[in-house]
Amino acid sequence: MARTTFDKLDVWNHAVNLTVQIHSAAETCTHDTLSDRVLQAAVSVAALIAAGAERASLKDFLDCVRHARGAAAELRTHLHVMERIGALEQSVAAELHREVMALNDKLHQLARSLGHTAPDDYILPPAPYKDTQAAPRRGRPRRGKLAADD
Repeated sequence: MARTTFDKLDVWNHAVNLTVQIHSAAETCTHDTLSDRVLQAAVSVAALIAAGAERASLKDFLDCVRHARGAAAELRTHLHVMERIGALEQSVAAELHREVMALNDKLHQLARSLGHTAPDDYILPPAPYKDTQAAPRRGRPRRGKLAADD
């Protein structure tokens, strides 16, 4: 079988390895619905990267990478819920969170390499796992003079 473009992407391989880790962790979960959703979100990240890499334009690839970041955020949310209800051990959850954040950083770097250069386009900047409780930033930063300078 010939390898296609997405097979060679480090970010895709990271997403697939994370999916395998999550599958192992989800096997012990007693909440079937939640374990199915966390696995579905993990698979979605890798599938979106692959779909984007096979698209005809960089814009389409960038759109898929953005959707993959959304799926990664969904994955993090499911992991938080699983941890809080006791369906996942804290040490396992912490490791999976670290891996998802590393994957999110790689997705952000891929988006930038595809032509997304303005970090202000995101409502929230990529944050390390420990800073997920930070208050959201509202709106875009003002450019030019501040109101006090008028």
